[in-house]
Amino acid sequence: MATRYQYYNTGADEYWGVNYNDWYAQSFTPAIAHKITSVKLLLHRRNFPGGIDVSIRATDVNGHPTGGDLCAGITNGNTLPELPGTEWREITLGAGANLAAGTKYVIFVRALGASGVNWLQWHLDRTAPTYVGGCFVESTDAGVSWSNDTDKDFMFEEWGVATVAPTGTTDPATIIADIEATLNGTVTGDGGEPCEVRFQYGLTAAYGTDTAWQPGKHAGDAFSQVISGLTPDTTYHFRAQIKNSAGTVSGADRTFTTEFFPTPFLRRVLRDVFGAGLDISAANPLPVDTTAGVKVAAEILDEDTIIAGATTVLGDCAAIDLSDGDRTLTISLEATYDGAATQGIKIHVRTSYDGTNWDTIDWDSWTSSFTIGATIRQTKHYDVSPMYIKVLVENLDPAESVTAVKIIAVTGP
Repeated sequence: MATRYQYYNTGADEYWGVNYNDWYAQSFTPAIAHKITSVKLLLHRRNFPGGIDVSIRATDVNGHPTGGDLCAGITNGNTLPELPGTEWREITLGAGANLAAGTKYVIFVRALGASGVNWLQWHLDRTAPTYVGGCFVESTDAGVSWSNDTDKDFMFEEWGVATVAPTGTTDPATIIADIEATLNGTVTGDGGEPCEVRFQYGLTAAYGTDTAWQPGKHAGDAFSQVISGLTPDTTYHFRAQIKNSAGTVSGADRTFTTEFFPTPFLRRVLRDVFGAGLDISAANPLPVDTTAGVKVAAEILDEDTIIAGATTVLGDCAAIDLSDGDRTLTISLEATYDGAATQGIKIHVRTSYDGTNWDTIDWDSWTSSFTIGATIRQTKHYDVSPMYIKVLVENLDPAESVTAVKIIAVTGP
């Protein structure tokens, strides 16, 4: 059932005419957050004003309407009574809009079809108005400019329903390393509007550190945040927070403990003990190859054809993971040039600190050898320092494709 929130409904002693050019509004300030669903206005008509547009809008620093409609409705002005009759006409505002407590809005009224002798008349108190949450707002040039008059208040009531606070859960942390971890949560209820989410974490249940708010979350949405700069072998408390216009709620407190050894260091230790083989992971806890110091070759790019003037994209190339310590790297190119080609291939080497966010500028680049109609193979050696590497291949020829393009990476001690 709807509740009446803000209103000013006594003391009417005058009325103001609304038409296609003269637009009027009454500003108001909710004391309680809620969803507005309708307004009631004290009105009558002069002749036939046609459709009456009523909407709710935000206000600028001057209390004037700004932005688009938060919600809107329309009523038939031709069915209003003429004087001496009046009517408290209720206008339903579509799906409604969530209003924040302490924020000023306007009830914005237009009669775009009214002109000449056809007017909508909105009743007001111009003698001794007492509404403190807003005032009469006027535009006589179809919204180009606005002015306030604190000596007038229109007759209005705004109706709605209470907004509901959101609900959510704190989910277990994942990808826990020595100095970073991923915090997780879920929005289980959004209260009927988009929510913002964040995490709080720290060494105790008093937390002390807040992550940035993430907007636009709805019921059923999971959310995560990577946190870093943590201390190894340390227990941390954390919780999820979810907020909407009705308030902020917190999920349950959870804990996680960071790893003792930095992951790259542990990998190096295990490789020294067990050999260089395949990378250590949950699926492969120990290296397969127990021969220390072997080199590993991997094909990271394979393109049947690169058309004239084209360049491969990062997604075409598998990443070279060098995060486990000091390694060497060779990149070998294999390609076949067309018999009518006039130019060769350029290699662009890009790096990343995390294997996800890649540089937009080359770390290195080089142009391959070129022989018309031939298959070429060329290798470049690096004493590397980046964490991750990918390769882009650019066909410099303006007219002919290059075929059977492969990039092979060899890593080793």
